[in-house]
Amino acid sequence: MIFHLSQYELELNELSQVDVLNSRGYRATERLLQLLSEVSIGLAKYWLKSIKKESGSNAYQIFVSLQYIGTISEIELG
Repeated sequence: MIFHLSQYELELNELSQVDVLNSRGYRATERLLQLLSEVSIGLAKYWLKSIKKESGSNAYQIFVSLQYIGTISEIELG
């Protein structure tokens, strides 16, 4: 998992150096952001379930629950 996250971060950093994205670069960036979102939600759900033995009903609720129990800060919740 750590390898994949590091690889995604590297790819996003490379794409952020490009001034103008062509169609392929735009789709690649969109896909990387989608993967990172899915991984973040999955990890948060797993984390909450390991603490409370239950998980939220939607992605935002999972992060709100983590913030409510003090696992993440209000700033991290955004």
